[in-house]
Amino acid sequence: MTIFKKLLIHLFLISSLVACVSEEETIDLALTFSHWNDEVYSAELIISGPGGYSECITTSEENIILSLCEGNHLFYATFFQRDGRVVGYAETSAYIEDGDSLNMEIKFLTGDGDLMITFNVPSQGSYVVLNIGKRDGEYLLKNLTVRNSEEGFGYDINDIPAGEYVVDSILYDENDNYLSEKSSNIEVTKGNTTTLLVSFTSFDEESLVLSFENVYGPPIEARIVVNGEGPGKLTLTLDYIRIPLGVMEDDIDVYWYLDGTLAGTGNTITPEKGGRYDVVLGSETKGTYGSSTFYIEKKN
Repeated sequence: MTIFKKLLIHLFLISSLVACVSEEETIDLALTFSHWNDEVYSAELIISGPGGYSECITTSEENIILSLCEGNHLFYATFFQRDGRVVGYAETSAYIEDGDSLNMEIKFLTGDGDLMITFNVPSQGSYVVLNIGKRDGEYLLKNLTVRNSEEGFGYDINDIPAGEYVVDSILYDENDNYLSEKSSNIEVTKGNTTTLLVSFTSFDEESLVLSFENVYGPPIEARIVVNGEGPGKLTLTLDYIRIPLGVMEDDIDVYWYLDGTLAGTGNTITPEKGGRYDVVLGSETKGTYGSSTFYIEKKN
């Protein structure tokens, strides 16, 4: 049995966080959101810092002053248009000292950007069939064959509309035999080049670590713990490593699908056969959602 890992997670998170203010002496931090323009109406800033400090701030200003304790902090900002639609995001971490200032560059989800894909394959005779589409089913390109060349094994596409894309890569050997498939969820942002490495060479992992990325909120980190030796004897367990503030593990419902059909619920599943397994997370109370895919293949 071989497990093919796919990183395809998006979580949507809008929640009110309770600020935990340290009793230590605070210092003022001048924070600037660079490239703020007429598209941006407001920003939601999530901050976490020393001593369990956390706070969520909503602002309509490009420059703000924060009172923080000295130490390491994480900053994640989501930017909204007047009608509430998300127009961009920014994230950074920094050690804050007295007199510091901080700049957070907005990555816009409008406009055009570039995408650079590189493939890492087990054999130079292999080739990849590439599909790039959106979650609504619209394709940017479909069934494009990519082979190794003097320029390298990859594919670049320029000036595509910013936004979220799903990149499906299907690997075949030199005799046109199907080997494996991976899907990746990526974000193209205005004026930037998004790079994606699709590697088909690291298999048979006992524990798959996932980052449940989302431009709308902080990431969830989890791992899939794999026990057993093949379908019918294999157990997959979703084990959370990091959950954002305001979200409880009990709030998250987990659904497992085999080729689009519900195969089980809860944090653990025992696959009965090989195929494409989708893990879907949902939470009505916190407004979260996300998915990940694994390809499980029996050995001949």
